Formats: sequence, C-alpha cells, structure tokens
Amino acid sequence: MLLQNLASAYDPSCIVLGGALVELGDVFLQPALRTLQEYAAAANLAPPEVRTSRFGADAVAAGAAALARYRLTRPLVPGGARLIPQETD
Repeated sequence: MLLQNLASAYDPSCIVLGGALVELGDVFLQPALRTLQEYAAAANLAPPEVRTSRFGADAVAAGAAALARYRLTRPLVPGGARLIPQETD
C-alpha cells in the first residue's frame, strides 16, 4: 500500500527501495510489488519500475552521509548564513 501511495502522489518513473526491509527479500518485495501492480492496473496506468538500492541495509546511512556532505560543500546562497566568518580588511 505504501508503494501505491508513493506512486499516486508523486508519479515517479522509478522507486528505489533500500534499508533493512530490503534484506527480507521476496518475503517483503513480492506482496508489495503485487499490490502496486494491482493498483496500477485498476487505474489503467503502467506501474513504476521498482529497484532495490545497491547499498542494501546501508542505504539509510549512505543517504544521510550524502546529505551531510551536500550541506557542508554546497555553494552558499548570497545573503545567507555563512559557516565560516569571512575576514575583513
């Protein structure tokens, strides 16, 4: 049901699953995929592609690390807060 709600709300072309639940394998994935396909068929739509993350159970940690890296290295917005004060001459 969760995959169907994501597909309905965001209309993605692909859903990537990761985290500890993916390690359950077909016990978790097959019922979820079947439900997603049933809802898509009822709406006369093609279901989105569903993939598992290459990071497996570490997907959450990898995503958190990527977000932290982005926040630390992104260009600062003009007029926004600065992490390191600039020296003035």
